Amino acid sequence: MRFCSAADEYKIDPNHSSVNFAVTHLMVSTVNGRFTAFEGKGPFDSKDVTKSSVSVTIKTASINTDNTSRDNDLRSAGFFDVEKFPEITFQSKSVERRANDYVAHGTLTIKGVSRMLNLPFELKGPADAGKMGKVMGRACQPHRQPPGLWSIQGAWNGR
Repeated sequence: MRFCSAADEYKIDPNHSSVNFAVTHLMVSTVNGRFTAFEGKGPFDSKDVTKSSVSVTIKTASINTDNTSRDNDLRSAGFFDVEKFPEITFQSKSVERRANDYVAHGTLTIKGVSRMLNLPFELKGPADAGKMGKVMGRACQPHRQPPGLWSIQGAWNGR
């Protein structure tokens, strides 16, 4: 495995990334969906991960559950209130190495409410060096209130 040079800048690769969620509805079914507009970046230093950080921004209006009526309801003031809260954000406070993987510790903010979140990830790169550079994959499952599950998965493209 090739390591990054000191503090390589990574950006989310939108062609190899997704921000997905699954929420239990009335305890009888699971609604799956995704956010289609998001970006993220951060310096990653494999030699001293304490110099690393990550920030992610998700556009709430980009929610898509493949049901237009439900999507419009989720964009309304009763749920995401996209007019008042156009973004979901994650900002790391620290990054640590755990065995062969890493964890970004930071703040997830949805509708102006912030919660601490541990975001595990692993270094995947380099991919095809001529096209993608270094790739960092990650996945998290932060719980929300009321009970449900958000899942963020994707690839980070170091350029």
